[in-house]
Amino acid sequence: MSLEQSHVVDAIGTARSDDSIVLNIIDSWSWENEGLHLAALQRKLNAYFEFVESKQILESCPEAKGRRLCINIISRFPTPEAGLKLLAAAAILAAELDIEIKHQVDSRSN
Repeated sequence: MSLEQSHVVDAIGTARSDDSIVLNIIDSWSWENEGLHLAALQRKLNAYFEFVESKQILESCPEAKGRRLCINIISRFPTPEAGLKLLAAAAILAAELDIEIKHQVDSRSN
């Protein structure tokens, strides 16, 4: 999966720490073409929001009912300022849907 497949949820799991349901976005793209990357990440985030809002998540993961949700973006490359601004704006929208946004850079893949 990845940003190429904007309407596919990359991975769903349960966090050991708090039993929340985690929807992972695997972002392996470099930031050479920042505009393209931002647009792809925004499409992917919007698809995840729709996945939750439409209740498709309950069809794919019935144990999500009544549990805290988190979208975790796992990036291969450090995120530039424009990307961080997008994630901050997404976090505001996500909070309205009772979803937490997390972001991490997986330095092992570089």
